[in-house]
Amino acid sequence: MMNKFKYSGVLFFALFFMSCLTEEKTTRTVVPVNEESVPADAIIYSLPMSVIKVDILTEKIIKKRGPLAEYGKRYLGLEGGVKEDITEWTFKVQNVSTYEESDPDQYYMIQSNGMVRSNFLRLSENGLVLMPGYGESSFKSTLPDEEVDNKVYFKDMTINPYHMERSDTVYSLIESDTGFVKVPHVQLKSRFKNLNEKAADAAAFIIKIRKRRFKLLSGQYDVFPEGIALQYAVNELTRLENEYISLFIGKTIIKQSQHSFEFIPDGNQAEQTDVLFRFSFSKGILAVNDLTGSPVSIKVEKQNQDEPFKSMNVNNDNADISELIYRVPVSCNIELNDETHSLGKSKLFIYQLGPLVRLPDNVDLSPE
Repeated sequence: MMNKFKYSGVLFFALFFMSCLTEEKTTRTVVPVNEESVPADAIIYSLPMSVIKVDILTEKIIKKRGPLAEYGKRYLGLEGGVKEDITEWTFKVQNVSTYEESDPDQYYMIQSNGMVRSNFLRLSENGLVLMPGYGESSFKSTLPDEEVDNKVYFKDMTINPYHMERSDTVYSLIESDTGFVKVPHVQLKSRFKNLNEKAADAAAFIIKIRKRRFKLLSGQYDVFPEGIALQYAVNELTRLENEYISLFIGKTIIKQSQHSFEFIPDGNQAEQTDVLFRFSFSKGILAVNDLTGSPVSIKVEKQNQDEPFKSMNVNNDNADISELIYRVPVSCNIELNDETHSLGKSKLFIYQLGPLVRLPDNVDLSPE
């Protein structure tokens, strides 16, 4: 009985040893994708590329001179205000950020003759490798459309009619038996008011508004609103007063708009500068090729962080690579400038400026 088990054990180990000798070794290669056709069983992935996104807020400041500006001091004692029609533009940087998309120059394929263990999914979850075509739908660089300003800024100049009537006594010659007789009769004539008369009407109305508001607040009316109704009435009187005062001191209107500009750093340049857009204080944001505006540029400067990764660098040797290739982002100094001064600085991680390294197979990125 013991001999039977002994021969069976020898036979089992012999068969196991022979199967190990005949079993083909599982191999994996990772190579860049070229113009040749990709095998059907290959896995394609790409390395991430950082896109810098700059968000800009512009303000169009429109200043309009009041139509009754020359009478402000005479009727209301107002001085100053808008002296002439002016349109000005300003801008400020709201945010500088990055997002990742697939680098078209860094596509790789994984080939294997069997089942192999891979950290590919964990690398993908952490953004170190991307599936082909990865990227977010972003708001591209935009320029403001040409705007025709047909707005009427001063619609209400007086509560009184714009014309006035006056009566004149005229005489007609009527023939009688004894000769011609002058017969008087009244003739009504109408004419439009001039600016001086309109200014007098507007000033009188402003004084009337102030009196009414004072009576409301001091409770001089027999019946007057209370609480929210009183507050609403006072607010409306103040709004109406400001609208009429603008006839003398002018108006300032501010229109805001948002724009986004994108810049893709060159992975082969440690320091680089490029023009994002041009800006004019009289026209606003302009195209890069419009030389009537001043350039607003972005500067990217890589910090030297490649030394720790030299031993893992893909370019160390020309041997076949079986490990996954991934990209380590590096910290970069980002600065925005106009012609005269800096608009702000930031630090961002940029993928394409970082080294390409190999992930050893004995590294497990699975969660514990």
